[in-house]
Amino acid sequence: MQHAFRAGIADYRAIWTRRSWVLGWMVRVLAVIPLTGVVAIASDCFGTFLAGLVFRFREINSLVVLVGYVGLMTVCGVNVPLSYYPTALEWISRFLPLTNGLLAIRGVFEGAQWSTILGDVALEGAVAVGWMTAALLSFNRLASRGRLDGSLDYGA
Repeated sequence: MQHAFRAGIADYRAIWTRRSWVLGWMVRVLAVIPLTGVVAIASDCFGTFLAGLVFRFREINSLVVLVGYVGLMTVCGVNVPLSYYPTALEWISRFLPLTNGLLAIRGVFEGAQWSTILGDVALEGAVAVGWMTAALLSFNRLASRGRLDGSLDYGA
């Protein structure tokens, strides 16, 4: 009887340990959802800025798309960790969307300090604000130039 009791306690501990691990993993997955939203917003702000360039200079459309996609995938640490890049390129990548958000998401899954994760999220938010400001300036320039010379042509 005592042996069965000890075996039951051992089974209970094993189940509780697995449950704790699963619950911890689920909390991490749930924490990543809003972080993914922040990354999406920052990327949209960057894309809006690029759209302002393409509307103004239509002949560079393919170049902007290619440099935008490949540049972000290459420089922001998606395929290659930032530590492999020279310091200057790593510093520049911090001003692009996806870099800081990806560091925050990786930090969640690696169990980093929450202060580090929140710092990366704040930097991603600052990058989003910066790119949206640049996008608004770009569209403002497009509209004011179009008003001056009558070139606001949406059908072309």
